[in-house]
Amino acid sequence: ANLYGIKNGCKEFYQSVRVFLTEDFNAMKTYPHEINWCTIAECWNNEWWVKTERNGFRITLGIGKPYAAASDLNFILNAENAGQKEVWSGNNTTIKVPVGKWFTMEYYFKEGNKETGRFWMAITPDNGPKQVVFDIHNFTHNTQDHSPNGVTGFNPMKLYTSKELVNHIKSKGKTLQVYWDDFKLWKNKQPE
Repeated sequence: ANLYGIKNGCKEFYQSVRVFLTEDFNAMKTYPHEINWCTIAECWNNEWWVKTERNGFRITLGIGKPYAAASDLNFILNAENAGQKEVWSGNNTTIKVPVGKWFTMEYYFKEGNKETGRFWMAITPDNGPKQVVFDIHNFTHNTQDHSPNGVTGFNPMKLYTSKELVNHIKSKGKTLQVYWDDFKLWKNKQPE
């Protein structure tokens, strides 16, 4: 789902979506390298591929694997200024990515600087408790932008990764498939 050219930018929003990762995602656990790129959502504060934009910024939410050895999947998060210059990252290896079962994924974005910016994310597996995965208080716009204008591009549901990872999955006779349902978006809601 691609939403670009959002007029007046979103400075604060809350999203909820139900997610199901098929059992084939288990093949990612045997990928012989760390996984630090399997995007499932992105927020763009000024898409940096626009020629007139110098203050691009992106927050990427993904699925990762912390070790080259076989290991569980976890959620990864990072924020970058234009040119893919990392500003901060999050890597929660405690909460495992549910595979083969539905879960609700919620996240909250608030534009701000190191003190006022926030990105919060939680999952609730069906028949399980809500688990806060990330609660980052840091820049959510380009660190050099003194008059940020909110999220202007948004990929609330995405699956984007490297050809090497795709080739590994294919070599196991598997595919990466994500089912999404019950997408909701609020402007005036915050984490409880």
